[in-house]
Amino acid sequence: MRVFFVLYQGSRSKQINPPHDLYLSFIEGYKLDLATATILCGIPMFLALVYYVFPQKIIERMAGFVVGFLLIIYHGIGLADAGIYREWVAKVNLQALAHFSNPSEIFKTISVRDQVLFVVLLLAFVLPFLWFYKKKIHPFIRTITSTKQQRPWLSGFLFLIVSTGMSIVLIRGGITSLPMSQSAAYFSTSTFANDIAVNPLYNLLQDITVQGQAPESSQYHFMTDEEALSNLKPYFQTSNDSFPRILQTQKPNLVFVVLESWSADVVSCLGGMQGVTPCFDSLSKEGLLFSNCFASAYISDQGIPSIFSAAPGLSRISPISMPHVAQRMPSLVSDYANQGYSTLFFYGGDPVFGNIKGYVVKKGFQNIVDYKQLQHLPQGQLGVHDAEALNEFLLYCNKSKQPFLNALFTLSTHMPYDFKTNITWKGDANDPEKRYTESVHYADAALGNFMAEAKKQAWYPNTLFVFVSDHSHNTFRNSELSYAQRHHIPLLFFGEVLKPEYRNRVIENYVSQLDIASTLLHQTHMDAGAYHWSRNMLHPATISAAYFPFFGGTGYIDSSGYASKYLLGGAINSTCKDSMSTQQHYKMAQSFLQLIYKETMEK
Repeated sequence: MRVFFVLYQGSRSKQINPPHDLYLSFIEGYKLDLATATILCGIPMFLALVYYVFPQKIIERMAGFVVGFLLIIYHGIGLADAGIYREWVAKVNLQALAHFSNPSEIFKTISVRDQVLFVVLLLAFVLPFLWFYKKKIHPFIRTITSTKQQRPWLSGFLFLIVSTGMSIVLIRGGITSLPMSQSAAYFSTSTFANDIAVNPLYNLLQDITVQGQAPESSQYHFMTDEEALSNLKPYFQTSNDSFPRILQTQKPNLVFVVLESWSADVVSCLGGMQGVTPCFDSLSKEGLLFSNCFASAYISDQGIPSIFSAAPGLSRISPISMPHVAQRMPSLVSDYANQGYSTLFFYGGDPVFGNIKGYVVKKGFQNIVDYKQLQHLPQGQLGVHDAEALNEFLLYCNKSKQPFLNALFTLSTHMPYDFKTNITWKGDANDPEKRYTESVHYADAALGNFMAEAKKQAWYPNTLFVFVSDHSHNTFRNSELSYAQRHHIPLLFFGEVLKPEYRNRVIENYVSQLDIASTLLHQTHMDAGAYHWSRNMLHPATISAAYFPFFGGTGYIDSSGYASKYLLGGAINSTCKDSMSTQQHYKMAQSFLQLIYKETMEK
């Protein structure tokens, strides 16, 4: 099917650079292929085991029918994948299959020639395998079953246990703490090479799974789209083009340190617990601190695109796990790469989780470093911890061609918190998130060491550091998901590249992760028009407010309070002064939610 896929795309394979990635694409997808094959073998395997213990004719016939059906389904999807990709330059997905709800539409848009070609090719692919099954596999199972054994159920049961265990390993992609995702097949900077490697059925199953987790669209419709747009217009509108320039250069190096799960609750300069983050607190006195930043995400695969694509999060939906959605997201990384920046994404773990690897590959990171390239460093269950990862990241920055946009995604503040440290500081014994709090303290110390060394490097004077959390985390406060405080995160701009008057300064306006993209692009004299969910945080006319999603609901906050609510019911949670203000705030949250959902799922 891969050979056919490539041939059907015509000359597109000539665009793959480097050219040998075309050949590697036939190898790199093996994990997804094994997982898909294992999924497909599930029902035939079960029938074979039942037949082994109860050799009835009807089971034998069912097994043959199921194998034939699965062969038709798999090859049909493979052929559809080739055709859809040629037309849309996108892998087969649920959006494409939605057209089959109206078969007449399909037959109207596909020529008779192509319909006949589809049937011929389907038969050409299916029949040889069906013949092989009928002649070789089916008789073999029948022969084994007919062999006289004293206790056939015992050997059948043992085989069931072993095969089930092997199946779980293959479907997960190995014995790892994190399940595999589509991006396990991503290996190249060429999108087409990666798309060749991705198994079409696995891609479709992942798309179905992700979209199947989303609530019904009616739960996201609260008003007309025109009314929602009208509600949000003041939020995004600015009255003039004048805003402060905070950088001393137009083309600084950019270093993003994405802090896994850091909550403002454990950062004392943001009103959090004292003593947890002394290094970050010290840095904030030298940089530009945004003291009221709120996450537009509650998981990493929402937080990463919120930062680099200004793509807002939604309850129960991971946009980057839907290839057709991720493909159309703008990219801060690509925009800077087009201006001559070298780009690097560094993560001590496995970015396959949540399809983060697929996202960073597609969005222009030219060099991706993960745990596979860091085997020389000690690793925990998730990968290389922050102290060692930050030290290694510094070496990569030293080797990067300037100007550069380099991003590090930390991991030690994620369970299982198995970092090794000689730090004697301990969290409060009564803290329900004691291990998390201690992990933030460990990560903060690693961050302090990294910055102490970074200040000695030649590239440091021309570098803007952006410290921001991907999302928040539960803390000693045990805040409900619907509480705005639960989504309060750190955001700090730092570096000698800041003008002196913008160091040791705090901006108290309410802002979002989403606003980072527009702010940086405006500061570096670049177009931010593609980032329509992002605002220039430094523009005096930008409204002090932020949208925040959480699992099951959404909210909106500004200086007068916040309102939030679960989609499936319950009262509005609010700190607003009166019911009218509460309704106005929640109306804003609904407007965001409705338009974001429409753009993500229906566009």
